[in-house]
Amino acid sequence: MADKKYAVRNTTRGVRGLNTTGGYRDLEPGELAEGVELTEAEYRNAESTGYFEFGSAAKAEPEQPEPTESVDNPTDQAAPSTPGDDLDRMSTDDLVPTVHALTGKAPPEKKRGESDDDYRARLLKLARGQE
Repeated sequence: MADKKYAVRNTTRGVRGLNTTGGYRDLEPGELAEGVELTEAEYRNAESTGYFEFGSAAKAEPEQPEPTESVDNPTDQAAPSTPGDDLDRMSTDDLVPTVHALTGKAPPEKKRGESDDDYRARLLKLARGQE
């Protein structure tokens, strides 16, 4: 089957990559790339992640998410931006590889009986160099 060109948008809050026919390509959060050439297998793989939109859906103007509370400042959504804000906005699934990238060490596994919030707090401390 012939390779096809796609319009692709990264719909996540983190950088995501695609294996294109021309090599690996990173897409920034919300970035739209047109004319991205993918094999059918790579297209199916990328589509299955849920990280990307393709075709006309990718070209549509993305919806702006509703403001969310910051973990560090839950009562003041209009607080000035701080370096930790980007980490606070990440999902736990995105935070795990970020901890690895920032520390150079494999992120810790969730402990048996540890709540999701406690595990996330531990990952945030590691990412910020507090542990």
